Amino acid sequence: MAILANRTRSTNNLFDFVQFSIMMVKRLNIIIFIVLSIHLLYFAETKSLSNIALEATGRCISVSLMLYEQVINQINIITSKIKYLNDIESENIELKLEIARLKTQQSDMQSIRIENVILRKLLSVVKDIEYPYTTARLLTVSLTPFSHTAVVGAGRNHGIELDQIVTNGEWLIGRVVDVSDSYAKVILISDADSRIPVVSTISRERGILAGGNGLINMVYLQNNHIIQKDEKLVTSGDGAVYPPGIGVAKIAAIKQEKVIVESAVNLQKTDFVTIYSRGSKDEFLLKSSADDANPILREQ
Repeated sequence: MAILANRTRSTNNLFDFVQFSIMMVKRLNIIIFIVLSIHLLYFAETKSLSNIALEATGRCISVSLMLYEQVINQINIITSKIKYLNDIESENIELKLEIARLKTQQSDMQSIRIENVILRKLLSVVKDIEYPYTTARLLTVSLTPFSHTAVVGAGRNHGIELDQIVTNGEWLIGRVVDVSDSYAKVILISDADSRIPVVSTISRERGILAGGNGLINMVYLQNNHIIQKDEKLVTSGDGAVYPPGIGVAKIAAIKQEKVIVESAVNLQKTDFVTIYSRGSKDEFLLKSSADDANPILREQ
């Protein structure tokens, strides 16, 4: 027990010594701080104090600004990433909706296609005849008071023959009237010798498109016709020269008994034309007997 008591006493003494040492160090620090303060207040120059204060303030501001910039940069980066993720999520939702809509349209189109095939079989509809064609460059256009013609860069060597029709891919330009080995001459629909059987797409009025003097008129209409301005005209197939259903022109004006027509083709902006080969005569007559079918271009 005595040994334990001695050990306890020794420990207490050591603890007391440590506490005394710490207290002395604190007092020494306080004394040093007081001495330095008195020195700075009464013996140091004012300029030195201001320099120290300025230096300390500058360092604090610099460190604060550096920390502020780093924090702001991190916040901006995080904000940008969040916005980017939100944009991706929104775009993903829009794409899913678009895919769903396209799938619905695809299903509807498939149903319409199947229904069309079934109806064609029930009605025994004659299939459209596809005519081969040649694409050629439109070389020159000649518009004189006596003729409206053009020359294309394809001829007999390219399979071009007389009376083949020429379009710009959508609307009728004219037909071939002369052919050499490498070139062909085309009479335009506005030429004085051009006569094209047509039918209007809305009122279904039939007539003849006649060119002359730079104007195109629709003649041989019924007296009580109901054709209207801005109607489109397509070839009717009458006369077995032009296949039916090719877009030709539009009704520009109706002045008393005259129906003024304007071509839908701007030859000044046309670089290439399409020249369609005609099938056999039996094929052509068979196709012409259909109700305004369109072997080349379907009028919508």
